Amino acid sequence: MKVKVGNTGDEVEIGHIKNCDKGCLTAIFSVVIYPRGEKISKCRYFRKEDSHWWATPQEEVKKQDGGKTDYYPYVKWLNKEYDDALKEAVLECLKDAIPRGTSEQAKAYPQSQSSPYTSQAPRIQAEPSFDFGAPPF
Repeated sequence: MKVKVGNTGDEVEIGHIKNCDKGCLTAIFSVVIYPRGEKISKCRYFRKEDSHWWATPQEEVKKQDGGKTDYYPYVKWLNKEYDDALKEAVLECLKDAIPRGTSEQAKAYPQSQSSPYTSQAPRIQAEPSFDFGAPPF
């Protein structure tokens, strides 16, 4: 399912998604931005209590003194409005890509939110469909 990114004309779609259960980390997935055809792999989806968020691939830097670990993203958008709109669009895509079948998954979305996948298997697409036409050569 493609979701519009604010009023930019871009759309996003979740590509390959792999569910995992490691603390707050719920899934690892790829996101595709249309019409550019950009694909960002190894994005992470997190859930903790009533909040949920996602992150692009990051480099983990542990401090020498044992302090808090820092994370530096490999991908970043300089336009704050676009960044916020993209985050919301990807979360909307993830809402439909990850089922509410288990109690852990049910925590992410309150019962008041409906999902077409409540009693069905998740729609997981190995790779998103591209149609950029014939090559220019």
